[in-house]
Amino acid sequence: LRTAYDALQMCVQNWPDQEGLVFPLANQRLSFGQWLAQSHRLANALRQLGIRQGDTVALWAENRVEWAITQTALAGLGAVLVPINTHFRETDLSFVLNHSRAKAILLSQRFRSGEYLEIIEIQRQSAADLKHVICFDPVDRPHVLRYDHLINAAQDTFVPVVPTPRALGSVQYTSGTTGQPKGAALSFEGMMLNAVTTARRLRITHEDRWTSIIPLFHCAGCIMNLMGCLSSGATYVGIPAFDAED
Repeated sequence: LRTAYDALQMCVQNWPDQEGLVFPLANQRLSFGQWLAQSHRLANALRQLGIRQGDTVALWAENRVEWAITQTALAGLGAVLVPINTHFRETDLSFVLNHSRAKAILLSQRFRSGEYLEIIEIQRQSAADLKHVICFDPVDRPHVLRYDHLINAAQDTFVPVVPTPRALGSVQYTSGTTGQPKGAALSFEGMMLNAVTTARRLRITHEDRWTSIIPLFHCAGCIMNLMGCLSSGATYVGIPAFDAED
């Protein structure tokens, strides 16, 4: 296994009808087969928009089904995932978009007190490389693409890219508490090794269900948890964010 996309393909080959993603609070459930099909559609849509191997794509959202689909779709394209901290606002967002040279961003319309779409529409003029804004939620705004429209219009058939193991797979930014956020460059191989060894250490199998309060923008969320599930065929059970009462 080289990438999250490879791991999802392996799950589909072995357990196509088993639940791969469950978000109970949103009443959303996808089998591994459905997860792969939606990843193919998104990857094809992004390819139509001009996203190619090695291009950076930002992702700014709470934990949700579309987060996981985007991660595997980008891996299939050989594109570089740039997860953005859900606590970031204008200044940090602007720095990350420009530093990473993100060509597209997929995001929630809002989360908690953050009006993400409002913020990005103000910031996009100063992000020289940003060409596409794709919203997970149904909005009707000029120059904003709707995720559901892209998915529905795209094809299922997809030809994946096979990146070299040491190719850049993600850039994950620190919280920037002592200055500007710092981008940590992660290879496809490094992320997969982290996921596989974590799942093995915890003795996770395809009969298990794995949940976590860790946000997916954090490496423990999108690598150790989500990719850990994919590496072993376990079901990822997600919650949008930590809430003590829930």
